[in-house]
Amino acid sequence: MSEVRHARLGGFARELRETGRGALPLYLSIMVGTMGLTLDTAMVGQFGPAALAAIAVGLGVYSPAFTAITGALRGMIPVLAEHREDDEASARTLNDGMWLAFALGCLGCAVLASASSLFGSLGVDQGIRSESGVYATLLGLSLLPSSLGYACTYTLVSRQENRWILWIGIAAMAVRSLTTLGFVFGTLGLPRLGVAGAGLGAVAGALTTLAGGLWALGRSGVRVRPHRPRTTTMLRLARLGLPVSGTVLTKFTVLAGFALLAGRLGEAPAAAHAVALNLTNVLFAGAIAIGQSNIPRVGVHRRAGDQTAVRMAAGAGLALTVAVSVLLDISVWCGSADVLGFYSSDAAVRSTASEILLVVLVAQVLDAVQAGCGFFLIACQDTVFSLGAMVAAYGLVALPLAFLLRGVWGLTGLWAALAVGNGVLVMLQGYRTVRHLRGKGTPDPQAPAEPLRVERT
Repeated sequence: MSEVRHARLGGFARELRETGRGALPLYLSIMVGTMGLTLDTAMVGQFGPAALAAIAVGLGVYSPAFTAITGALRGMIPVLAEHREDDEASARTLNDGMWLAFALGCLGCAVLASASSLFGSLGVDQGIRSESGVYATLLGLSLLPSSLGYACTYTLVSRQENRWILWIGIAAMAVRSLTTLGFVFGTLGLPRLGVAGAGLGAVAGALTTLAGGLWALGRSGVRVRPHRPRTTTMLRLARLGLPVSGTVLTKFTVLAGFALLAGRLGEAPAAAHAVALNLTNVLFAGAIAIGQSNIPRVGVHRRAGDQTAVRMAAGAGLALTVAVSVLLDISVWCGSADVLGFYSSDAAVRSTASEILLVVLVAQVLDAVQAGCGFFLIACQDTVFSLGAMVAAYGLVALPLAFLLRGVWGLTGLWAALAVGNGVLVMLQGYRTVRHLRGKGTPDPQAPAEPLRVERT
């Protein structure tokens, strides 16, 4: 018994180590991307509040589209993980995935190209509308190479070659920042374009991501050769990825409703809500990195039919997610004065944010746990359930509860409602996760069949 227990502990430690090793470069690449966007905003901010407003309006349309596309493509990871040892099969599946990415990128480009008329119907100021329309159009153009680049990136994730992703992210941020610097201020021999220069920087960064992804795949043995798409594979990838996209869009929509409710509470509560939301997004990046790193680990064991290894990999991913989230929350709580001071110098905003901080951190931990379960379900190719759970928890519980608690506890009530919604999501996703761990979930179609037992009489 002691030898079996020792072997299980060794297997769990190995899964914990491999998941953490894969998650670190993913987390750093997310932080590098965030840093690049922050630098872009800081550069454009030198032109005044109107330029910043144009950036904010353009990003308001771009961010949901970008997140929905990357979410839809995330369904490629478990499928590609099935072929991680077969370079030719990986290349064929990647080509089908790139056709799907191309279609989604064109759709996103069309949506952002029509953003200017949308801004007009929403009553955006004429001066802001013209600049934000050009910026949104350029961001739309960046969606096409960005979508194709993320198809390459997720292929690298499926092969657990995440180290390349960090270097690709650094290169893309450098190219984007230099391009933005040149076109925004007219330096480096480039024309001065202001806000439009930030859009051109986004296009240059997306092209760098695509080029870097193709180069890294070539180094790992996957040669991308364009061919006609295989309808069956494309439909399978879409069937897995589109529910993930719907899950992300549902969350975006409900959080937008929370922002509107916070805006009705006054200037300081609205600003404090924005601070809390940005802080949770930074903290949530750790859960995203760990979850994506864990998908191929679970997928490979699941295809091999090794349920014990699946449990170890899933347990390692969830344990690491909880540990990292709690550690980050404790760090924020202990240094709350400095953290909140970094976001705002206004005493009223800092005071309001400090009052809700504990509830915000609790909501963030619950969000990380449900995300860990959600990524496990992606690895199990069971994404439709997560969409239904998100609609139920956020749309039917969190949002109605926010309307009730806002009048009683103000901004604290809003975040308490969000914490309750995340708690419901943890229960729903956790229930489905346990079913899969017990072998009662959706079976892997690629897993080896159990041998037929013949009883002798």
